[in-house]
Amino acid sequence: MVNKFIAASIVSLAIGQVHAAIPVTSEGPLSNSANLLNQALSPEKRAQLQQAGMELQVMSGQIDTGTTTYCYARIGVSYPEVKGRNSRLASVFIPSFHRVPQGSPVPECLEVAADNAMKEFNKMSWNELVPTPQALSTKGGTRPNDPANEGTYRVVKQGIDAATNQFINNTIEKSPIPLLFDYRHVQTSVDVSIGEFDDVLVCVARAGLTARSPTDRQPRRPSRYGVGGSVVPLKQGESQCRVNAVNDALTKLLSAAWDQQGVLGDFAAAREDGVPQPDARAVANKYAGMNRPPATAPAPATKQQQQTAVKGLTPACRDFFKHYPNGWVPSTEAEREYGMDGGEEKEAAMFNLNIACNAQKRMSH
Repeated sequence: MVNKFIAASIVSLAIGQVHAAIPVTSEGPLSNSANLLNQALSPEKRAQLQQAGMELQVMSGQIDTGTTTYCYARIGVSYPEVKGRNSRLASVFIPSFHRVPQGSPVPECLEVAADNAMKEFNKMSWNELVPTPQALSTKGGTRPNDPANEGTYRVVKQGIDAATNQFINNTIEKSPIPLLFDYRHVQTSVDVSIGEFDDVLVCVARAGLTARSPTDRQPRRPSRYGVGGSVVPLKQGESQCRVNAVNDALTKLLSAAWDQQGVLGDFAAAREDGVPQPDARAVANKYAGMNRPPATAPAPATKQQQQTAVKGLTPACRDFFKHYPNGWVPSTEAEREYGMDGGEEKEAAMFNLNIACNAQKRMSH
């Protein structure tokens, strides 16, 4: 769900000056985001945003690992939405992560993350925040005259590396997306942000569907999306952190219903001029047909077939499902049972093993 907060027409600062407020589009649980961000804006950035006629975008949330909560806020710049259509995703997001013991007040944790993100935002030059203003424009733009080609897909990615890029392509290729949607009309948007602590890396990813954007334009914000998180020890590296978060986000997106109650909910807000919108009923019917059981029940799997299915999992995941057939739920008891002492590195490893093994299980079926 997208929560949009537009600041009041004026914001009074502590020094007594009165300024026109900058519009803020907020996605996530950060409350009172318009006032928080406007109060934290430097005079220079406020003037630049006003002159450009742009808004602030903030995306917030939390990752719970069992003993620790990681709050995050990502802040970027774009043009405001027009006539009920989502604004384009910021070209650059400034992320900040803050961690507290799980059970601590989340609103305060989110505010700290947002405040820290704004401090970094204020330090950056305008060209760093908005490298190509035209990419954020809601008007104009062209698309190539591509031929129809069932099974082809289009993905717009942001904040990824080569390993994550390959993982995204492999996952989308095996998903229903290439068969359910015309790549000339619908695209998948995936973006990732990463933060570093002294012992772990934290990543957050979002994945959703939007209308195909014009060439050299950012995608519009997806109306519905999957949000994924990952916490890994520093030694596992940034690629693993990104891949785990993207895997979590794509798993949630692809597990949603293929209709207006799920993936295609409020899709019209992400539409583009001149691009046909997907027919939600037709998509749902096509997906149902792809997954309709055969007229006669299949023969029970042979022992060899069962062994082959199990071999589709890595040894670590086979061992994981022996202990946790339905997946791992963070708890002190579960950690003791699996031989863990609850340390930050082991906790992070278990959190990500749960994501990875469930993905392997889904892909092997």
